[in-house]
Amino acid sequence: MNSSKKSQAPQPKLKRAIGVFSGSNILVGIMIGSGIFYIGSYVLQRSGMSMGLALMAWLLGGLITLLGSLCLAELGAMNPATGGIYIYLSDAYSPVVGYMFNFQSMIIGGPGSVAAIAIALPIAFRTLLPISDLWVKIIATSLIIIFTIINVLGVEVGKIVQNSFNVLKVLPLILIIILGIFWGRYIPNFTMNTRTSTLSPVAIIKMVSFAIIASLWAYEGWTNLNTVAGEMKNPQKNLPRALLFSVGFTIIVYVLFNLAIYRTLSFGHIQSAINNGQLYLGTDVAKHFLGNFRECSSGDFNGLSNDQRLKWYDFGICPLLLCSG
Repeated sequence: MNSSKKSQAPQPKLKRAIGVFSGSNILVGIMIGSGIFYIGSYVLQRSGMSMGLALMAWLLGGLITLLGSLCLAELGAMNPATGGIYIYLSDAYSPVVGYMFNFQSMIIGGPGSVAAIAIALPIAFRTLLPISDLWVKIIATSLIIIFTIINVLGVEVGKIVQNSFNVLKVLPLILIIILGIFWGRYIPNFTMNTRTSTLSPVAIIKMVSFAIIASLWAYEGWTNLNTVAGEMKNPQKNLPRALLFSVGFTIIVYVLFNLAIYRTLSFGHIQSAINNGQLYLGTDVAKHFLGNFRECSSGDFNGLSNDQRLKWYDFGICPLLLCSG
Protein backbone atom coordinates (compact mmCIF):
# COMPACT_ATOMS: atom_id res chain seq x y z
CA MET A 1 0.00 0.00 0.00
CA ASN A 2 1.36 3.41 -0.92
CA SER A 3 1.85 5.40 2.27
CA SER A 4 1.64 8.67 0.36
CA LYS A 5 -1.75 7.84 -1.04
CA LYS A 6 -4.45 9.84 0.63
CA SER A 7 -7.31 7.78 1.99
CA GLN A 8 -10.49 8.10 0.00
CA ALA A 9 -12.52 7.42 3.15
CA PRO A 10 -13.88 10.33 5.21
CA GLN A 11 -11.43 11.38 7.92
CA PRO A 12 -13.30 12.51 11.05
CA LYS A 13 -11.36 14.67 13.48
CA LEU A 14 -11.48 13.13 16.94
CA LYS A 15 -9.78 14.08 20.18
CA ARG A 16 -6.42 12.36 20.55
CA ALA A 17 -6.51 11.22 24.17
CA ILE A 18 -5.26 7.61 24.12
CA GLY A 19 -1.64 7.07 25.14
CA VAL A 20 0.55 3.96 25.26
CA PHE A 21 -0.84 2.77 28.61
CA SER A 22 -4.50 3.21 27.67
CA GLY A 23 -3.88 1.80 24.20
CA SER A 24 -2.22 -1.27 25.68
CA ASN A 25 -5.13 -1.61 28.11
CA ILE A 26 -7.58 -1.65 25.22
CA LEU A 27 -5.95 -4.68 23.61
CA VAL A 28 -5.19 -6.49 26.86
CA GLY A 29 -8.82 -5.98 27.87
CA ILE A 30 -10.07 -7.37 24.57
CA MET A 31 -7.67 -10.30 24.25
CA ILE A 32 -7.73 -11.56 27.85
CA GLY A 33 -11.32 -12.62 28.36
CA SER A 34 -13.04 -15.50 30.12
CA GLY A 35 -11.48 -17.82 27.54
CA ILE A 36 -8.31 -17.85 29.64
CA PHE A 37 -10.14 -20.18 32.06
CA TYR A 38 -11.02 -22.88 29.51
CA ILE A 39 -9.18 -22.52 26.18
CA GLY A 40 -6.12 -24.13 27.77
CA SER A 41 -8.14 -27.36 27.93
CA TYR A 42 -8.61 -27.35 24.15
CA VAL A 43 -4.94 -26.55 23.55
CA LEU A 44 -3.80 -29.35 25.88
CA GLN A 45 -6.25 -31.84 24.40
CA ARG A 46 -5.19 -31.04 20.84
CA SER A 47 -1.54 -31.37 21.91
CA GLY A 48 -2.08 -35.00 22.84
CA MET A 49 -2.18 -34.13 26.57
CA SER A 50 1.49 -33.14 26.36
CA MET A 51 2.11 -30.15 28.62
CA GLY A 52 5.33 -29.33 26.80
CA LEU A 53 3.64 -29.28 23.41
CA ALA A 54 0.72 -27.29 24.83
CA LEU A 55 2.97 -24.52 26.17
CA MET A 56 4.84 -24.52 22.85
CA ALA A 57 1.49 -24.07 21.07
CA TRP A 58 0.70 -21.07 23.30
CA LEU A 59 4.11 -19.54 22.53
CA LEU A 60 3.84 -20.13 18.78
CA GLY A 61 0.29 -18.78 18.71
CA GLY A 62 1.55 -15.70 20.52
CA LEU A 63 4.43 -15.35 18.06
CA ILE A 64 2.03 -15.48 15.11
CA THR A 65 -0.11 -12.82 16.79
CA LEU A 66 2.97 -10.70 17.49
CA LEU A 67 4.07 -10.88 13.84
CA GLY A 68 0.58 -9.88 12.75
CA SER A 69 0.58 -6.97 15.18
CA LEU A 70 3.91 -5.78 13.74
CA CYS A 71 2.29 -5.66 10.29
CA LEU A 72 -0.63 -3.66 11.67
CA ALA A 73 1.78 -1.40 13.55
CA GLU A 74 3.45 -0.56 10.23
CA LEU A 75 0.11 0.12 8.57
CA GLY A 76 -1.05 2.20 11.51
CA ALA A 77 2.12 4.28 11.49
CA MET A 78 1.75 4.88 7.74
CA ASN A 79 -1.88 5.93 8.01
CA PRO A 80 -2.90 6.73 11.61
CA ALA A 81 -6.55 7.38 10.81
CA THR A 82 -9.71 6.26 12.57
CA GLY A 83 -11.09 3.08 11.02
CA GLY A 84 -8.14 0.69 11.00
CA ILE A 85 -8.59 -2.19 8.57
CA TYR A 86 -11.47 -0.35 6.90
CA ILE A 87 -9.07 2.45 5.95
CA TYR A 88 -6.36 0.06 4.76
CA LEU A 89 -8.73 -1.92 2.54
CA SER A 90 -10.20 1.27 1.08
CA ASP A 91 -6.73 2.59 0.23
CA ALA A 92 -5.25 -0.68 -1.04
CA TYR A 93 -8.20 -1.89 -3.12
CA SER A 94 -11.23 0.39 -3.30
CA PRO A 95 -13.77 2.08 -1.03
CA VAL A 96 -16.21 -0.68 -2.00
CA VAL A 97 -14.01 -3.33 -0.37
CA GLY A 98 -13.64 -1.18 2.73
CA TYR A 99 -17.38 -0.63 2.85
CA MET A 100 -18.05 -4.37 2.59
CA PHE A 101 -15.71 -5.02 5.52
CA ASN A 102 -17.37 -2.24 7.49
CA PHE A 103 -20.84 -3.53 6.71
CA GLN A 104 -19.92 -7.01 7.95
CA SER A 105 -18.36 -5.57 11.11
CA MET A 106 -21.29 -3.32 11.99
CA ILE A 107 -24.26 -5.42 10.88
CA ILE A 108 -23.09 -9.00 11.44
CA GLY A 109 -19.84 -9.53 13.33
CA GLY A 110 -19.82 -6.61 15.75
CA PRO A 111 -23.40 -6.74 17.08
CA GLY A 112 -23.21 -10.53 17.31
CA SER A 113 -20.06 -10.36 19.42
CA VAL A 114 -21.49 -7.65 21.65
CA ALA A 115 -24.69 -9.64 22.21
CA ALA A 116 -22.83 -12.87 22.97
CA ILE A 117 -20.50 -11.21 25.48
CA ALA A 118 -23.34 -9.27 27.11
CA ILE A 119 -25.28 -12.51 27.60
CA ALA A 120 -22.20 -14.29 28.97
CA LEU A 121 -21.77 -11.83 31.85
CA PRO A 122 -25.04 -12.45 33.76
CA ILE A 123 -24.74 -16.17 33.02
CA ALA A 124 -21.30 -16.15 34.70
CA PHE A 125 -22.83 -14.56 37.80
CA ARG A 126 -25.39 -17.35 38.12
CA THR A 127 -22.93 -19.06 40.48
CA LEU A 128 -23.53 -16.16 42.87
CA LEU A 129 -27.15 -15.18 42.28
CA PRO A 130 -30.29 -17.01 41.08
CA ILE A 131 -30.70 -15.13 37.79
CA SER A 132 -33.59 -16.22 35.57
CA ASP A 133 -33.43 -16.33 31.77
CA LEU A 134 -35.57 -13.19 31.59
CA TRP A 135 -33.23 -11.27 33.86
CA VAL A 136 -30.24 -12.50 31.85
CA LYS A 137 -31.72 -10.75 28.81
CA ILE A 138 -32.62 -7.62 30.80
CA ILE A 139 -29.12 -7.34 32.29
CA ALA A 140 -27.46 -7.97 28.91
CA THR A 141 -29.58 -5.29 27.23
CA SER A 142 -28.88 -2.85 30.06
CA LEU A 143 -25.13 -3.44 29.78
CA ILE A 144 -25.15 -2.67 26.07
CA ILE A 145 -27.08 0.55 26.71
CA ILE A 146 -24.79 1.58 29.59
CA PHE A 147 -21.60 1.06 27.62
CA THR A 148 -23.08 2.83 24.61
CA ILE A 149 -23.75 5.85 26.84
CA ILE A 150 -20.18 5.67 28.17
CA ASN A 151 -18.88 5.77 24.59
CA VAL A 152 -21.14 8.72 23.76
CA LEU A 153 -19.71 10.63 26.74
CA GLY A 154 -16.31 10.60 25.08
CA VAL A 155 -12.95 8.91 24.97
CA GLU A 156 -11.79 10.33 28.32
CA VAL A 157 -14.65 8.68 30.21
CA GLY A 158 -14.21 5.47 28.25
CA LYS A 159 -10.49 5.46 29.00
CA ILE A 160 -11.09 5.72 32.75
CA VAL A 161 -13.64 2.89 32.69
CA GLN A 162 -11.35 0.75 30.54
CA ASN A 163 -8.29 1.18 32.74
CA SER A 164 -10.27 0.54 35.92
CA PHE A 165 -11.83 -2.67 34.64
CA ASN A 166 -8.50 -3.88 33.32
CA VAL A 167 -6.80 -3.50 36.70
CA LEU A 168 -9.69 -5.29 38.43
CA LYS A 169 -9.39 -8.14 35.95
CA VAL A 170 -5.63 -8.57 35.63
CA LEU A 171 -4.73 -8.38 39.34
CA PRO A 172 -6.69 -11.55 40.27
CA LEU A 173 -5.11 -13.36 37.32
CA ILE A 174 -1.63 -12.34 38.46
CA LEU A 175 -2.51 -13.51 41.98
CA ILE A 176 -3.59 -16.91 40.65
CA ILE A 177 -0.39 -17.16 38.58
CA ILE A 178 1.84 -16.39 41.58
CA LEU A 179 -0.01 -18.80 43.88
CA GLY A 180 -0.09 -21.54 41.27
CA ILE A 181 3.56 -21.35 40.24
CA PHE A 182 5.10 -20.90 43.69
CA TRP A 183 2.64 -22.85 45.85
CA GLY A 184 1.54 -25.54 43.42
CA ARG A 185 2.24 -29.09 44.55
CA TYR A 186 2.95 -30.79 41.23
CA ILE A 187 5.94 -30.78 38.90
CA PRO A 188 4.68 -30.78 35.30
CA ASN A 189 6.14 -33.15 32.74
CA PHE A 190 7.34 -30.88 29.96
CA THR A 191 8.56 -33.61 27.65
CA MET A 192 7.19 -33.57 24.12
CA ASN A 193 5.73 -37.08 24.48
CA THR A 194 2.03 -37.44 23.70
CA ARG A 195 -0.47 -40.04 24.83
CA THR A 196 0.18 -41.80 21.52
CA SER A 197 3.93 -42.29 21.32
CA THR A 198 3.64 -43.95 17.91
CA LEU A 199 2.80 -40.70 16.15
CA SER A 200 5.13 -39.68 13.35
CA PRO A 201 6.85 -36.27 13.41
CA VAL A 202 4.53 -35.09 10.64
CA ALA A 203 1.47 -36.16 12.65
CA ILE A 204 2.80 -34.33 15.72
CA ILE A 205 3.32 -31.16 13.67
CA LYS A 206 -0.26 -31.38 12.41
CA MET A 207 -1.51 -31.93 15.96
CA VAL A 208 0.41 -28.96 17.35
CA SER A 209 -0.79 -26.80 14.45
CA PHE A 210 -4.35 -27.70 15.41
CA ALA A 211 -3.55 -26.71 19.01
CA ILE A 212 -2.10 -23.40 17.82
CA ILE A 213 -5.38 -22.60 16.08
CA ALA A 214 -7.17 -23.02 19.42
CA SER A 215 -4.69 -20.67 21.11
CA LEU A 216 -5.19 -18.06 18.37
CA TRP A 217 -8.82 -17.71 19.44
CA ALA A 218 -7.58 -16.59 22.86
CA TYR A 219 -5.42 -13.93 21.19
CA GLU A 220 -8.35 -12.68 19.09
CA GLY A 221 -8.86 -8.93 19.22
CA TRP A 222 -5.34 -7.70 18.50
CA THR A 223 -6.51 -5.88 15.36
CA ASN A 224 -8.90 -3.57 17.23
CA LEU A 225 -6.48 -0.88 18.41
CA ASN A 226 -5.89 0.37 14.86
CA THR A 227 -9.61 1.12 14.66
CA VAL A 228 -9.13 3.97 17.16
CA ALA A 229 -5.75 5.14 15.85
CA GLY A 230 -7.32 8.51 15.12
CA GLU A 231 -7.82 8.99 18.86
CA MET A 232 -4.26 8.12 19.88
CA LYS A 233 -1.62 10.66 20.87
CA ASN A 234 1.34 10.56 18.49
CA PRO A 235 0.07 7.36 16.82
CA GLN A 236 3.20 6.88 14.69
CA LYS A 237 5.12 6.05 17.88
CA ASN A 238 2.47 5.08 20.42
CA LEU A 239 0.46 2.69 18.24
CA PRO A 240 3.38 0.28 17.56
CA ARG A 241 4.46 0.48 21.19
CA ALA A 242 0.97 -0.26 22.50
CA LEU A 243 0.61 -3.20 20.10
CA LEU A 244 3.95 -4.72 21.15
CA PHE A 245 3.41 -4.16 24.87
CA SER A 246 -0.12 -5.55 24.92
CA VAL A 247 0.56 -8.63 22.78
CA GLY A 248 3.79 -9.36 24.66
CA PHE A 249 2.05 -9.01 28.02
CA THR A 250 -0.81 -11.25 26.89
CA ILE A 251 1.60 -13.97 25.75
CA ILE A 252 3.31 -13.94 29.15
CA VAL A 253 -0.02 -14.08 31.02
CA TYR A 254 -1.35 -16.99 28.95
CA VAL A 255 1.82 -19.07 29.25
CA LEU A 256 2.23 -18.45 32.98
CA PHE A 257 -1.47 -18.99 33.69
CA ASN A 258 -1.38 -22.40 32.04
CA LEU A 259 1.86 -23.19 33.86
CA ALA A 260 0.04 -22.35 37.11
CA ILE A 261 -2.69 -24.82 36.11
CA TYR A 262 -0.13 -27.57 35.53
CA ARG A 263 1.54 -26.81 38.88
CA THR A 264 -1.71 -26.78 40.86
CA LEU A 265 -3.77 -29.62 39.38
CA SER A 266 -2.56 -33.19 39.01
CA PHE A 267 -2.33 -34.65 35.52
CA GLY A 268 -4.98 -37.20 36.48
CA HIS A 269 -7.38 -34.45 37.56
CA ILE A 270 -6.74 -32.48 34.36
CA GLN A 271 -7.23 -35.51 32.12
CA SER A 272 -10.39 -36.60 33.94
CA ALA A 273 -11.88 -33.09 33.83
CA ILE A 274 -11.25 -32.70 30.09
CA ASN A 275 -12.63 -36.17 29.33
CA ASN A 276 -15.80 -35.29 31.27
CA GLY A 277 -16.22 -31.97 29.48
CA GLN A 278 -15.25 -29.88 32.52
CA LEU A 279 -13.02 -27.48 30.64
CA TYR A 280 -12.74 -24.60 33.13
CA LEU A 281 -9.39 -25.67 34.59
CA GLY A 282 -8.50 -22.08 35.40
CA THR A 283 -11.58 -21.81 37.58
CA ASP A 284 -10.52 -25.00 39.40
CA VAL A 285 -7.18 -23.36 40.20
CA ALA A 286 -8.92 -20.21 41.47
CA LYS A 287 -11.20 -22.31 43.68
CA HIS A 288 -8.22 -24.26 45.01
CA PHE A 289 -6.42 -21.16 46.29
CA LEU A 290 -9.27 -18.79 47.10
CA GLY A 291 -11.13 -21.22 49.34
CA ASN A 292 -14.26 -19.47 50.62
CA PHE A 293 -14.18 -17.18 47.58
CA ARG A 294 -14.37 -20.08 45.13
CA GLU A 295 -17.78 -19.02 43.83
CA CYS A 296 -16.47 -15.50 43.31
CA SER A 297 -13.57 -16.85 41.28
CA SER A 298 -15.82 -18.59 38.79
CA GLY A 299 -18.40 -15.80 38.60
CA ASP A 300 -16.64 -12.50 39.24
CA PHE A 301 -13.43 -13.19 37.31
CA ASN A 302 -15.25 -14.46 34.24
CA GLY A 303 -17.81 -11.68 34.61
CA LEU A 304 -15.19 -8.94 34.79
CA SER A 305 -13.43 -10.41 31.78
CA ASN A 306 -16.57 -10.39 29.65
CA ASP A 307 -17.83 -7.08 31.03
CA GLN A 308 -14.69 -5.22 30.12
CA ARG A 309 -14.37 -6.96 26.78
CA LEU A 310 -17.93 -5.87 25.94
CA LYS A 311 -16.96 -2.25 26.51
CA TRP A 312 -14.30 -2.26 23.80
CA TYR A 313 -16.21 -4.33 21.28
CA ASP A 314 -18.87 -1.65 21.60
CA PHE A 315 -16.21 1.07 21.38
CA GLY A 316 -14.69 -0.45 18.25
CA ILE A 317 -17.95 -0.38 16.33
CA CYS A 318 -18.40 3.36 16.92
CA PRO A 319 -15.33 4.51 14.91
CA LEU A 320 -16.26 2.16 12.07
CA LEU A 321 -19.74 3.66 12.00
CA LEU A 322 -18.26 7.15 12.03
CA CYS A 323 -15.91 6.36 9.14
CA SER A 324 -18.77 5.11 7.01
CA GLY A 325 -20.29 8.54 7.09
